[in-house]
Amino acid sequence: MYKSIENEIFHMHTYRCRHASDEGDEIYVKKAVSLGVSRIVFTDYALGKDRFR
Repeated sequence: MYKSIENEIFHMHTYRCRHASDEGDEIYVKKAVSLGVSRIVFTDYALGKDRFR
């Protein structure tokens, strides 16, 4: 079972969903570290080719 922790980023939108910025995962991780985040969880999704263009 999932147990949340303090200073966690659980859901974010990335380039995969096609309605966020184009930065790679490493940029998200580096920013999270700079903010003191304890855990970052990529729960994004990939949309079909015709969605959110």
